[in-house]
Amino acid sequence: MAVKIYGSLEINEYVEAEGALSEYDGGILWNLALGDWRTNIYVISINVSNMKKIGIFYGSATGTTQNVSMRIAKMLNIADSDVHDVGKTLPSAVGGYDILVLGTSTWGSGELEDDWFDFLDGIEVLDLRGKEIALFGCGDETMSDTFCSAVGILHDRLSGTGAMFIAPYDTIGYDFDESLAKPAEAEAAVGLLLDEVNHPELTPQRLAGWTKLIMDSQTA
Repeated sequence: MAVKIYGSLEINEYVEAEGALSEYDGGILWNLALGDWRTNIYVISINVSNMKKIGIFYGSATGTTQNVSMRIAKMLNIADSDVHDVGKTLPSAVGGYDILVLGTSTWGSGELEDDWFDFLDGIEVLDLRGKEIALFGCGDETMSDTFCSAVGILHDRLSGTGAMFIAPYDTIGYDFDESLAKPAEAEAAVGLLLDEVNHPELTPQRLAGWTKLIMDSQTA
């Protein structure tokens, strides 16, 4: 995997790394074998205890968005205990995180997944200043007028909370006419839109690019 090394290290490039992550003293201890383009090998440990804490919150009716949530968690090295089904979670749970990764599927005429309604009612009245929100959603591009519109609903309803939205992402590879998640004049959607029905082959690369944006924010 590619890892960016931050801090006062001399190595500040993208390098190939292998090793394991382990929890350490309130942060994460990175034990990595690092190799640069000269094929030299370095073994270092980095304590990144100042990294922002990430929580994933999803609503999933068929299991697709749940599956994507777990893939995101793995890519961001997030523990299963920090991945929350909004249908079984109190809105106050968002208070324990610096970055909120929120995911929903889109149903009917562009509506939220059902489990989101009560949870969203609870968090949209909170003061989320100082927190960051990254949005993702699963849809079907054949629903051309409402593709992943539920992601746009999350964005619009949480815009008044004071949180900062991060990780907008392109929609290259998908063919649709309209979406509340991508205003007509915008170059990118307000978050990551995925189509696991028609284009599952695009998902891995899109997840990799989008989670990199979150990791960059996590250490900023």
